[in-house]
Amino acid sequence: VRAAEHPALQYLEERNFSPAMEFAERWYLGFTDRSPDSSPPFEDSRIIIPVFAPGPAFSLAASSQSPGTPDRVLAGWQARSIWTADESSYSSPKYLSCRGMKKSHIVYGLPEAINTRGPIVIVEGVTDVWRLQTNAVALFGKDLSSRQCSLLQHYFSDRPLVVFLDAGAQEASNRAVAALMRARGVYMNDTKVVTATLPNSRDDVGECSTEEA
Repeated sequence: VRAAEHPALQYLEERNFSPAMEFAERWYLGFTDRSPDSSPPFEDSRIIIPVFAPGPAFSLAASSQSPGTPDRVLAGWQARSIWTADESSYSSPKYLSCRGMKKSHIVYGLPEAINTRGPIVIVEGVTDVWRLQTNAVALFGKDLSSRQCSLLQHYFSDRPLVVFLDAGAQEASNRAVAALMRARGVYMNDTKVVTATLPNSRDDVGECSTEEA
């Protein structure tokens, strides 16, 4: 199958992540039909989603950087299954994460979000970040860990934060807002932390159009 015709790109186009090839290049996405040697291995077609953490360029003073200092380092990956039928009929997980990647210690999209301005939106999954296109990071779930809270405070201490979780995650959303406000209070920081509500009939950000989100 030619790259432009691979089911992974068809999957992205069907969900209005288009044009799919340029979209995949923007997020460094790959795809494979099987990966028996990965950890964990898998035997079905999946989109490979690299997960990056901020590199030395974000932690060194400009005077200390050498030419070519990277702004991101690879922290792991997720592999999203490409299902063309009813997803509830499949027994394999929708997402696989590489062994050794501590999801509670990182947030998806952090290097990209650091390079933006304005409010930062906190969502659950990688496709939610893709839908918003910019200024968004994902928790790999609905719960904000203490490490993730520290990362958000460190890199976005002077920027408003918007907690935008899936439908039915109100309690988790409230906990996240409270934790972020406590973290800001330690530094006498009153920059706003707020929640966003999904449009009617939508269960998660990824289901929305970009305009709706």
